[in-house]
Amino acid sequence: MNSKVYIKSYKNGLTVNLDAECPFTEILDEIIKKFRESRDFFKGGQIAVSYEGRKLAPGEERALTATIEEAADVTVLYIIGKDEESDTNFKKAVDRPIPHREDDALYARFYYGNVRKDDKIESDCSVVIVGDVEPGAKVYAKGNIIVLGGLYGTAVSEATTDIYKYFVAAMNLSAEKVMIGGHRYYSKEKARWVVRPKMSPKLLYVSGNDIIAENITLEALQNLK
Repeated sequence: MNSKVYIKSYKNGLTVNLDAECPFTEILDEIIKKFRESRDFFKGGQIAVSYEGRKLAPGEERALTATIEEAADVTVLYIIGKDEESDTNFKKAVDRPIPHREDDALYARFYYGNVRKDDKIESDCSVVIVGDVEPGAKVYAKGNIIVLGGLYGTAVSEATTDIYKYFVAAMNLSAEKVMIGGHRYYSKEKARWVVRPKMSPKLLYVSGNDIIAENITLEALQNLK
């Protein structure tokens, strides 16, 4: 009997190759079997997953991810894929129910490591990048974007309401593009990435019809509405 699921591991992640023709229920059954067998290896871990070999509907992708998490006792942080239209890689935060909060701008997902050229991260809430956003890399979030490193690529906060309370912050700013709620920040400096930059933490927020960039101070934080 031919396997319907092949799994290849790499640092902090997995590639799951799926049979393109067999019924989806059979795929799920084999996923359960394979990941239960490896449960002791994955237990309590956090990984990224890439699905290959089969075009998946959003509901099927969610079902696969939930099945892997349940069978292996693991948390899938990101799904890695490829945007067929732009031929670029992306990392998508796993779609999970977000508990109701008075201020969803305070809820954030974390991404550890540099976001490299041609990579794209998408988040349905705020996101914290523990690393650099390199030139050619893109980060999209429904809330705030905080980069605990250098922001040299693109950062887009897609907030649609109360845009004056949202912000983009970085320990070093030399970005290709920054947008908050449809407003664009125009930097006087050309985007450049350096190995050991002199840190100058910046906070960007909307004021009137413009995006203001200031040093991160208590006064600047108080300007957020």
